[in-house]
Amino acid sequence: MWLELGKGEMLTLYSYSRSTTSYRVRIALGLKGIVYTIRPVNLVAGEHRKPDYARLNPVKRVPTLVLEDGTVLTKSIAILDYLDQVVPSPRFCQTTTLFCARKCLALAAFDAARPEKQMDAT
Repeated sequence: MWLELGKGEMLTLYSYSRSTTSYRVRIALGLKGIVYTIRPVNLVAGEHRKPDYARLNPVKRVPTLVLEDGTVLTKSIAILDYLDQVVPSPRFCQTTTLFCARKCLALAAFDAARPEKQMDAT
């Protein structure tokens, strides 16, 4: 059974074929039976650095999921959390409070340690 989440346009996933994080989101969308449109972003060709994509995702990474209302989600774990909320089965993420807190701490530490984040800030 394929689901269209709303009455507007479909979800749009900006993805790169060799990106493991994009692959994770494509698997989740497929397993949950969610209809979406894919927009390839060629990282090797530098398409993620082009102004149009940078306006959509200032971090200039994939995946990026654009919801029907125009809301933009980045980072695969955030996208998986969202998908778990709107289509609860099959569930991908644990939902305990402690797990959520640890996940947030890990993501914050990862973001703080990224060298390109430090370069972007200057």
